[in-house]
Parts: sequence; C-alpha cells; structure tokens
Amino acid sequence: LAKVAWEKGDNSFQLSVTIPVNSTAKISLPKIGLEKVAVNESGKAVWRAGKFIRGISGITAAIETDDYVTFDVGSGQYRFWLTGQE
Repeated sequence: LAKVAWEKGDNSFQLSVTIPVNSTAKISLPKIGLEKVAVNESGKAVWRAGKFIRGISGITAAIETDDYVTFDVGSGQYRFWLTGQE
C-alpha cells in the first residue's frame, strides 16, 4: 500500500511517501513558485543547482521542469524536503 503525507511551508515543501515492495514510482515535488530549488531526502542532498545528486539508495534519476522536480524511485520510505536555493 502506497502512503503519502505532505506539508507546505512559506518557502518549503515536505513530502513523506512509502512505495510498496517490488514497485517503482515517479515522485513529483512542486516548486511552489520558487525558481531555484534544492531537495534533500532524509537530510541528504539529492538535487542542487539544477542537477540530480546520486548516492541515496532507491533513487535512480531526477528531472526538473518549470513547476516540478520529479524523482524515479524504487520501493521504500522517503522523506523529501524542497527549499529555495540562493
């Protein structure tokens, strides 16, 4: 069973998600009107300066559009935190 919970702050967006075993998903984080964003997953950087940062088990790729940063993930629990970046 997939689970999702989110919270929007003034300049941040937090998303907790559980992807079931033997599943994959695309997780899109809204940029909430911010032009430059950074994304951490459980406290570790996964997106900075417009680029995907490898190193988190289960997260295999990411892309950015005008409105979202979208991650390709495998099964597991993830806690994403998107913030504005100078």
